[in-house]
Amino acid sequence: MIDALKALRAGGAKQVVCTNKPTDLSLSLLTKLGMAGPFDGVVGIDAVTAAKPNAAHLIEAVKAVGGDLARSPPTFQQRVIADFLQEVYFPAHLRRLRERLRASRDMLGGVLTERMAEHIEVLLPDQGINLMIKSTGSWSNDTAVSSAALKRGVVVMPLSRMNVVSTDTSRLLLGFSALPEQEADTGTRLLAGVFRCKEFHQA
Repeated sequence: MIDALKALRAGGAKQVVCTNKPTDLSLSLLTKLGMAGPFDGVVGIDAVTAAKPNAAHLIEAVKAVGGDLARSPPTFQQRVIADFLQEVYFPAHLRRLRERLRASRDMLGGVLTERMAEHIEVLLPDQGINLMIKSTGSWSNDTAVSSAALKRGVVVMPLSRMNVVSTDTSRLLLGFSALPEQEADTGTRLLAGVFRCKEFHQA
């Protein structure tokens, strides 16, 4: 978590702790835990005039890191979305979206199985925009496979990067949202080429 906070700060993000504990106590605790570095400020209960569930205390947190309170919300876009919801267009939109995603999921899953069944098992989700593939035992390094695929222009996410507990390195995540059939065809051919490389094969 510390690395993620440091990365956000390095990217220009301003970060502040807003807590219902006293400021000095919170700062002392963060310092002892070695977590104070990534934050630009700490706003405790003693530094604000309002607390949860009143959200006014968040204003002080924004001010503490030099945030701009003068920005206006996108009211036009919000009204368009509100009308879209109130006039019952949203359910129809969701239905069409689900149908497209289901077709895209099934298409990608079918092509993956057809071309790489020797190396992967495809796990189709009931919802969402990503599917998972796992090794049949012919490979075990998801990070290496992901890097090799990226060099060929194919983006697959190694799941081991998302799990700090499991040591499983034999699963990859693939997105299928708005995936044209031609791109799926090209991408799966390139990915199949990666799995054919002997360097990824288990002894």
